[in-house]
Amino acid sequence: MNFDFSLSKIVMQVVISVAFGVIPFGLIIAGRQGTNLREEGSGNIGAANVYRALGFNWALTVFVLDAAKGFMPVMIAFLNFPGQPIGRVIAAVLVVAASIFNPIVKFKGGKGVSTAFGAFILLAPIATVACLILWAGIVFAKKIPSLGSLAAAALLPIMTLVNVWGRNNEMRISYIVCSLIVSALVALAHLENISRLMKGEEKPIEHVESTGTKITKKKGEAKAAAPAPKARKAPPSLDEIRKMKATLKRDDEE
Repeated sequence: MNFDFSLSKIVMQVVISVAFGVIPFGLIIAGRQGTNLREEGSGNIGAANVYRALGFNWALTVFVLDAAKGFMPVMIAFLNFPGQPIGRVIAAVLVVAASIFNPIVKFKGGKGVSTAFGAFILLAPIATVACLILWAGIVFAKKIPSLGSLAAAALLPIMTLVNVWGRNNEMRISYIVCSLIVSALVALAHLENISRLMKGEEKPIEHVESTGTKITKKKGEAKAAAPAPKARKAPPSLDEIRKMKATLKRDDEE
């Protein structure tokens, strides 16, 4: 196995991967909209809970940013360790782990799904797209993101094997091991969801229109009732019209 054990390169790659992984884009984006994600929906800081709190547009923004933070360290590893797949594995595993066990938010980060997508789109693009399609299909049919994420995590090692089958032995082993570790990390982040799924208590995701305005509703708080529309004034009757005409006539005579 050809690997450059330069301490400076390894330290730099570790720092880069962790630095990208700990950026809590969900909290940042929601906070700028006046929303505390910890008090909304599932309390998670990932794209799925942003969808619950702020709607599709902001959820998509967080997904793209979380995927980018997985993409960047792996891309840097390609440059930092040319021809050495183990360097890319280190980058992918660390950035996903840092995203999930995020020390900045008391080790309660996201689920690592978007970040893993960004990392693996460089390592095994066919496998990544297959997992995304499976995830989207399950979420569309069942409206349960955690079920889609767990199914995609289970599929990732299988599709990675298919994706890298024709590569050299070092790359094939490195990428398959990486997919197994990342899948295990994602599953570990979903332990509570797995428990709820087994009990049939996992709730489907609720759609919320994105307005880009401040969200003040908290968990358990009832929605304010809309004000009742004003009643229209009934038109005057014929008798009232005759009386009005008679009054105007008397005023003219006087």
